[in-house]
Amino acid sequence: MDAACLLRPGAPHPDVYQKVLSRPVSNPHQNLVRLFRCGESFEQAQAETFLPTEVIGALEDLGILQRTGERVCTGDFRLVHHLGVFLFFHRVSANAKFYYGNDSLALSRLLQPTQGNVLDLCAGPGAQSLISAKTAHSVTAVDLESSVQRVFWINAALNGLCEKMEFFSGDLFDPVRGRKFDRISANPPFLPVPSEFRFPLYAGGGEDGLDIVRRILESLPFFLAEDGICQIVASALGTAAGPELSSLIDVARSSQLNITISCYSFSELNERNVGSFAATVMNVEDLQHARRAFQSHFERLKATHIYYFVLQAKSSLGHA
Repeated sequence: MDAACLLRPGAPHPDVYQKVLSRPVSNPHQNLVRLFRCGESFEQAQAETFLPTEVIGALEDLGILQRTGERVCTGDFRLVHHLGVFLFFHRVSANAKFYYGNDSLALSRLLQPTQGNVLDLCAGPGAQSLISAKTAHSVTAVDLESSVQRVFWINAALNGLCEKMEFFSGDLFDPVRGRKFDRISANPPFLPVPSEFRFPLYAGGGEDGLDIVRRILESLPFFLAEDGICQIVASALGTAAGPELSSLIDVARSSQLNITISCYSFSELNERNVGSFAATVMNVEDLQHARRAFQSHFERLKATHIYYFVLQAKSSLGHA
């Protein structure tokens, strides 16, 4: 077993890594996993037994490694082996800025292989961009979080894909007006959030979670090349009977889009899930108040379940 195996997205949660690491793995690889996947800290002298001194210095300069006294760690950064590429990202928390999760993996699997000119909206640290750049002619990445650009380029350089990529800081299509793309991917903020709370930029998608998805669909026909395809990963509230998607269907119809929606996961809005949403609220002082607010919010919307899906869209609008 090698380090890449233990860094893959499907690898166990860090809480059970001790059990996983009891398998036959060389000590250097065990320590790499503990440092980059689990976030453990190491004495400088011990870290130098499995990382060259110049690499430690370079990672410190890039802000990936942090030093406290004589110990080094990755802080909030984690490293994953994502469908053949390595990706630095932030562990999920209320203060995270550089997101990676199961939805990133679900969308990226649909982008293999990708041809032509690609636009990656809400690109974050580059999960979709990197996968697309392996086979596409060019990749344009856009994200509203300006500070993610540094991590995006670190990941691009780590995988030798810089030459095919460009990055713009901005709001959705604003930086690429007047251009068209053969493939558009988007992993927008899509968690449903009561209006009284502020969520991390990568997460909050409005009261029903679909605000950003609707905005993308409204503008999409003007940026898709003829025969172009857009794929969006998102979530929708619903009941045991299914997700509530009527607003997306209405926007698609008015934007002259043909869409298909495939749900890949769902869960009940039970106490555990509601607590998870509440814990992601920024600057919350009363977690119990946040829990009650989310529960009331879901009850008002008559939602008992949350569904995770991939939406594929093609434009039926004539191209100039």
